[in-house]
Amino acid sequence: MLLQARPFPDLASSLASAPGANPAVADSALDCGHPGSREEAIWCSGVPPDSVHELPAIRLALDRMAALGEICRLLAATISEMLRRRNLHLFDRAEYPAAAAAAPLGGGIRSYLLLSREMVLAYPDAAHQSANVDSRGTPRPETLQQVLAHEADHVRGLDHIDPDGYLTPNTHQCSDIR
Repeated sequence: MLLQARPFPDLASSLASAPGANPAVADSALDCGHPGSREEAIWCSGVPPDSVHELPAIRLALDRMAALGEICRLLAATISEMLRRRNLHLFDRAEYPAAAAAAPLGGGIRSYLLLSREMVLAYPDAAHQSANVDSRGTPRPETLQQVLAHEADHVRGLDHIDPDGYLTPNTHQCSDIR
């Protein structure tokens, strides 16, 4: 049985009151007629997750994350709100091979999330984690849940806490990799 992550009732107002946010802006995160970066152009050419395979995998990862406690529930709710607003788009790794995901730091209501289709379908949980290594050769496996927690931290304004850009403050706490 698939459970659905339930966003906190105040999350939309929390995002709407973020610095630079404009509550009157429509749910679309970007002006695709004038993308401001390569990531924005890729987001504009990407698509929201399909409801057959991709969206259920994302929701399941969010449910697992939300079950890990208060901050993890908040991060899961952040991504759930982005899904509701259709501000999460998938891309193929050939378009952006260096990343599993991307989100601007602290974007508030105008935030968007780019997520690799490969991350969603090939690495959905700890039993199917990636075999990534960092610049020093240290194993840094990734899963969908971990990447969602990492990117939700960025959406909420939190930056990396390590030199390789692998960790955000809540990456480990809200991950399914132990």
